[in-house]
Amino acid sequence: MKIGERNIEFLPTRMLYIGSLQSLVFADVHIGVELALTEQGSFIPPIQYRKIKLSLLDTIKIKKPKRIIILGDLKHTFQKRTLQEHHEVLDLLETLSSLGKEIILIRGNHDTFIRGILQRYNVEMLDYLEWGGFLFIHGHKSPPEMIPIENRFVIMGHIHPTATISDGVSRYRFPCFLLSDRSLILPALTPLLPGFDVIGRLMDLPEYESPLLGDLERFKVFIVIDDREVLNLGSIKLLRRMTNIIP
Repeated sequence: MKIGERNIEFLPTRMLYIGSLQSLVFADVHIGVELALTEQGSFIPPIQYRKIKLSLLDTIKIKKPKRIIILGDLKHTFQKRTLQEHHEVLDLLETLSSLGKEIILIRGNHDTFIRGILQRYNVEMLDYLEWGGFLFIHGHKSPPEMIPIENRFVIMGHIHPTATISDGVSRYRFPCFLLSDRSLILPALTPLLPGFDVIGRLMDLPEYESPLLGDLERFKVFIVIDDREVLNLGSIKLLRRMTNIIP
């Protein structure tokens, strides 16, 4: 789904393509999350990376980007990286580098103990990236004060936005893009951390500690359906009113 005059395209693979920059953008991969979930008592076999890798390769084949911009949280654990994280991050960077793609990682709050691997593949890790009228950030903290946010279109991840919709019998949860006039929030690439329900749990948003969101109700919701299509549902405010969450 192509959006407006900014030459951006929401992809059903939960990624964003920016034609003017020839860049493929995604956020919140959380490589290694299966081990963390298992340690919390929910056994999850290490299956997500293969799915993510295949989806990424298919998207690259179709869109043919020159560069990949990852908006933070490439890996999951806060402590020293696990063996699973080491092998899978290494494989991902090796794969993308072998395709001749420039790789830029915007530092997320989970991206610890990773600099050595990044340097091996000449991957830049930045706190933010200003380019082509866009400001790319992870979203867990504000960019430096010298960056005039009001003159940039902000693209971020971090909150893992989802939309939960009910037909009166069943409830369905969809990852989603959130779009306002001046900013865009990407869905998480990981399928294992569904994240924040922007319709039913809007008042809980402070737990995500993003200082850049402002009035979230003004954002439009674009849900991703089964990795096949992206559908515009209208504003969060409208959806909350339709579901009787607000009067």
